[in-house]
Amino acid sequence: MEKRLPPRIQQWLNERGVTDAIIEAHGLDWNGKEIVIPVRDENNNHLFNKYRRDPEVSEGPKYRYEAGSKSALFGLPSLANGGPVVICEGEFDALSLISKGFSAVSSTGGSGTFDQDWQEHFLNKEVFICYDYDKPGFKGAYNVQSIIPWAKIIWLPSRIGEHGDI
Repeated sequence: MEKRLPPRIQQWLNERGVTDAIIEAHGLDWNGKEIVIPVRDENNNHLFNKYRRDPEVSEGPKYRYEAGSKSALFGLPSLANGGPVVICEGEFDALSLISKGFSAVSSTGGSGTFDQDWQEHFLNKEVFICYDYDKPGFKGAYNVQSIIPWAKIIWLPSRIGEHGDI
């Protein structure tokens, strides 16, 4: 399938640390006004799409979901790579880490959503939590650690500023 990402969107993703190979492997696409982010289960089966508004647009919700979708873990297929796992706050953070060879996941529901049932994906794994540098990120990181108590929280340095992320 030929990708339809406009060059400026491809560049925006690249500047966030997402490589062209990972953009293609994860099937990121463009519907004419939003970045289409396919969400897949651990067996790489498509669950639903999440949509990120055009980065040049500031009004309206930043993200939206397909009707009937529910929060899921984005990036689950990367766990097959083995090694340590990073739980981060957003899909693009996870894709940036995956681009650098890490196993990384993120809740599609944002910093405040992490389902107790997801713990099973992290059993017998070395797990790190690295959420955004802001109050929701701090609260979310502690919430994840309450569900995965063996996980280590990695705090980003204050110099990245409020709302800074991976």
